[in-house]
Amino acid sequence: MIQQVKILGVKIWDISFSQAKEMIGEFLKGQKQNLIVTPNPEILLEAYKNKVYQNCLNTADLALPDGFGLRLFSKLKHTVTGVDITAEILKMANSQQLAVLCIVRQDGLSSLAMVVDAGKKLAPQARFLGWEVSKKDSLISNEANFQNFLAKNSDFKPSVILVGLGFPEQELWLKKYLSLIKTAKIGLGVGGVFDFWTNKAKRAPKWLRAVHLEWLWRFVTQPRRIKRIFRALVVFPLTHLIYS
Repeated sequence: MIQQVKILGVKIWDISFSQAKEMIGEFLKGQKQNLIVTPNPEILLEAYKNKVYQNCLNTADLALPDGFGLRLFSKLKHTVTGVDITAEILKMANSQQLAVLCIVRQDGLSSLAMVVDAGKKLAPQARFLGWEVSKKDSLISNEANFQNFLAKNSDFKPSVILVGLGFPEQELWLKKYLSLIKTAKIGLGVGGVFDFWTNKAKRAPKWLRAVHLEWLWRFVTQPRRIKRIFRALVVFPLTHLIYS
């Protein structure tokens, strides 16, 4: 039986990567929509102070433990990163020739065209379409424009929705809009994964990932992330220790 662990008020499934793949495969075969989230230390800190966001995460059909830090400071036994599970979903979309809708933030490193083009190269048997969220618009209050977009592309029936808006916006966006996309079987917030697709950002070498030092690679290659790394490595464990 799959165990759930609650960390700072958020329920997380303590499952392996292979179990996660199996569950997502079943989601794609099923009839209902499924919200997938990937809580990491930063997301959990945000959810601890933002109860609307916390409630959103707790409505997920699958919450994956993203980040080795969660295992270090909790009873979790597994880690399933959002980057890796997104890659597996792409493989499923490719083999099953599924339609994938990518929600891209306009002010991100990767443009909408770049993301869609990269998706087609990574999964040539799948179909891709993108929707760009304007920087000047609220990330979750652009319903009229999105409804028009869906109406204009009614022949595109996505099974997979990947949202790269960063947290908490991407999960809140899915909570608001996933039900409008009737054919969608899964919706997943992917953070900066699109930038890996387009090579605007590079993942750590496999050997660093194997020893759980991907955070060090990100610090060296993106020193501007120091505040985020500090929150994940210092603020999160202290908060978890005090309030859990």
